[in-house]
Order: sequence, then C-alpha cells, then structure tokens
Amino acid sequence: MKFPNEQSEPVILIVDDDVNDQSFIRRAFRQCGVVNHIATVNDGEEATTYLRGLGLYADRSLHPLPRLIITDLKMPRMGGVDLLAWLNEREEFRLIPTIVLTSSNDQVDVKRAFEHGAKGYLIKPVQFGDLSKLIRIIADYWRVSCVPVPGSSISDGPGHS
Repeated sequence: MKFPNEQSEPVILIVDDDVNDQSFIRRAFRQCGVVNHIATVNDGEEATTYLRGLGLYADRSLHPLPRLIITDLKMPRMGGVDLLAWLNEREEFRLIPTIVLTSSNDQVDVKRAFEHGAKGYLIKPVQFGDLSKLIRIIADYWRVSCVPVPGSSISDGPGHS
C-alpha cells in the first residue's frame, strides 16, 4: 500500500492488547494484498515507546515511523483516547493518520476519539470475513490518500525553498 509519491512501503502500526485481534488485522491486510510492514504493540504506552524510538524500538531502520496507526480504545496502561491525546500534543506525530478500531459503539467514546484527533472510528466486526471487508476499505482508502510525511515541513515539498 504505497501512498502517492512514496518510494518505499510505509509501516502500519497496530495498537491492540488482544494478540488475536492483532493477528486477525494483520491477516486481513495480507488477504487484501497489503505488503507493508505491520508493526504491532500491546497498548498506548508501548506505542509511545515505539514512536519515540526508545528501547527495543531504537533502530529506525527496523522500526520506522508509521504512516498509519490503527488503535483499539480499551487497553491497559494507556488506552486509545490517551494515545490519541498524546499524539495530538506532539507536532512530530500529530499528522500521522490514526484510526480507532474498537468494539465500543458508545457515542461518548466516539466523540472523545474525534476530539483527540482520530481520523476515523470503526467498530470491530465479530466475524473474520467482515473484518476482512473493513480492512479492505481502510487499505483502499489509504492507498489513494495523500498523507504528510512525519517530520516534514511545508518547505520540504516541490515548489518551496
């Protein structure tokens, strides 16, 4: 899933405390032809460690910044809304598109997620076939979407000096 004007396949970061859900999401992406590296972490706190390039994630050649984050909401240590708030507070991560994929259809959760910078909010289907269809929609949308490169500025683009 190359983004327009992208030379390499960008990384997708899955943030979910359920290893089965991580596996199903990864499998669904593969099933719809996405060959990107898919990194997985178990909660928002581990996601912040990954994003800051600390500890196990210090080698950026092995753990590059993601170009898309898919996060669950209800997780131990740091949940999805807190992760969204953390991302939104940091200029270097604020523009990474982050989609909530969760089982909660509570309108309070939906509102809080968007208030803290979510670019989408989707309900996790129970059946794998339905999850696969949903992941295909996500993949198809992000294949054609223009996404800012983390750490770039307006002057980095063509026609700017």
